[in-house]
Amino acid sequence: MKQHRRDQGAADGTRHPDDQQLTFRGQQIHLPCFGITVHLDQECSPDSPGLGSITSQLKAPGRGTLVRKFNAAIDGLEALILAHACAGVDITSPAYIEGIETAVDAIGNHL
Repeated sequence: MKQHRRDQGAADGTRHPDDQQLTFRGQQIHLPCFGITVHLDQECSPDSPGLGSITSQLKAPGRGTLVRKFNAAIDGLEALILAHACAGVDITSPAYIEGIETAVDAIGNHL
């Protein structure tokens, strides 16, 4: 599970509470693709950095060279998604979801 901490949170109000499910430790955001779930342990604000983790079903099992390259690229994509969520970007928007799906397709096509 990846964890990310930002130096500063987003102040532009792009986060939409209606799209997120409140949990005991913070917010849990379930995306409708690849089993991606982002756990935000701390709300981001101008004075407080975002903090969270991400899980998904994106990684391929195995140890081969192509699998390792694919999984390394997926690690980068997951880190970017988590960083955006911690920064306050609305990762639940249809355009963002489409971008994730396109990125996963591109990763698979370029190995």
